Amino acid sequence: MNQIKTVFILFLGFFSFSTLIAQVQIGAKAGIGGSNITKLDLDSKTRVGFVGGLVAKIQLDSRYSGSYNHYIQPELIYSNQGEYNAKYKRFINYLSVPIMYQYYFSDSDKDIFLELGPQVSYIVSDKLEGFIERYDNPQTGSQNQKVKNTDLALNFGIGYSNIRKYEVNVRYQFGLTDIVDGVHFDNGFNRTSLISMTFTYFFNSFR
Repeated sequence: MNQIKTVFILFLGFFSFSTLIAQVQIGAKAGIGGSNITKLDLDSKTRVGFVGGLVAKIQLDSRYSGSYNHYIQPELIYSNQGEYNAKYKRFINYLSVPIMYQYYFSDSDKDIFLELGPQVSYIVSDKLEGFIERYDNPQTGSQNQKVKNTDLALNFGIGYSNIRKYEVNVRYQFGLTDIVDGVHFDNGFNRTSLISMTFTYFFNSFR
């Protein structure tokens, strides 16, 4: 819980600092995502869940440059991730802070943008059936696992913006770290994988 508080405080601090140096839009986003954990269970199915939170879009272009194509968008996002099979649920709910660079192709009212950026995540809650309850038996693979509290990932996506106030985007999250420890033996490199579609509404506007 202390880690989650730290993430929230850092996000608020970053937002407060950014308001002093640039124009900032504040918004909220919500949507759905499909997630999985690579290699953990080859027979697993995608978990479909909620993705949403708060965003702050920071304009990087000078107000005197005459163009508005470059932005940084820090976010505070809650997401349902994990996977399941016919027998077990391996559900992990994360609180994440993505820092996304966004490039808009034009300065028109209706525009397409690309985005790329890193993300750090902390576990808020989990439900790991048949996962860590019995790892006193090292002979079974699923009982050999222990989930780490943090995750690092890289996000990239594409979106559509209407007057920089209403936006829809598709984003893919690619885990960079092994989120599962092998308690008794190596279990391979298990990374998070999440594809999401969200709608963002900004409460204020640059224009």
